Amino acid sequence: MLLGKFFVPFIFEELPANNWSVRQVYLREVVYIGLFGKDDGYEDEEGVSPTEREFDMATKCCKTRLVFIKRLSGSVRHEKESKLVRKAEQTLIRKTFSSFEELRDAVYAALINYLAEKEYIRMLPFDAAFCQGATVEDIDLEKVDQFIGVALAQRGFPLERGTDMETVLTHLNLLQNGRVSNAAVLLFGKQPQRFVMGAEVKCAHFYGMEVTKPIPA
Repeated sequence: MLLGKFFVPFIFEELPANNWSVRQVYLREVVYIGLFGKDDGYEDEEGVSPTEREFDMATKCCKTRLVFIKRLSGSVRHEKESKLVRKAEQTLIRKTFSSFEELRDAVYAALINYLAEKEYIRMLPFDAAFCQGATVEDIDLEKVDQFIGVALAQRGFPLERGTDMETVLTHLNLLQNGRVSNAAVLLFGKQPQRFVMGAEVKCAHFYGMEVTKPIPA
């Protein structure tokens, strides 16, 4: 169900006759999935199979390539298919399988990982996830400095006022590889509503020193 919201299976052989070039067709697709088995199959006049042509085109077009290689027991892989397998192994991490169930699970895991890397789905909690479109330029330095002042006075914050913003945000786990989190924008953003329009910050006041539920109204 999840993958169906992001991917539509595309098989080159099922494409009807049209005026597109092979390169144009591949440029339209996002992820290449290669299944390498025992035989090389049909070869063109240059002795190259469609499977290898497709892999080479996906490589040339800089497409994401996910390669799955069938484990063979007691049988020898065709020489040209073995060459294709070696070519793939030299450029990417491939996954092996021996059954349909294994292949299905491996493809699912690889596509989920792809969506997470591209940030189409969020694997981290909302506050820890990167805020799309926001940079350190959208963080209010004055708010950060005010926070340091309060934190110094109330709980011995280890950083002094005037510390550069990147250092403070990194210490608070709100900045990673130059990217700010949703929490950073909500806490210190100049205009947080530009990036997180529907977010709310709720505060609870507990009476005494113990955290109890339900929270008193």
